[in-house]
Amino acid sequence: MTQPVQGKPRGRPPQAREGVRINIILTLYPGSDDDLLAWFAALPEGLRAPSVKLALRQGGASVQAQAPSEDEELDDAAFAALLDAL
Repeated sequence: MTQPVQGKPRGRPPQAREGVRINIILTLYPGSDDDLLAWFAALPEGLRAPSVKLALRQGGASVQAQAPSEDEELDDAAFAALLDAL
């Protein structure tokens, strides 16, 4: 019979806060998604979730509405002209 190993506990210590689990199924296609397939393949083992979170934060994923830029804004006269053109 083996004795339990004494010393440090194994594995990651439990978090002091409660997390929210979000599962995503993402289908990527060779040819059109080669850049993303290469990115996922290059991720070190165990760093997929932190890497995706970082990419979402750096890529502008936000739930807050953003004001349109000057290039996207139309004044009333320009908007009316566009509608009249239809």
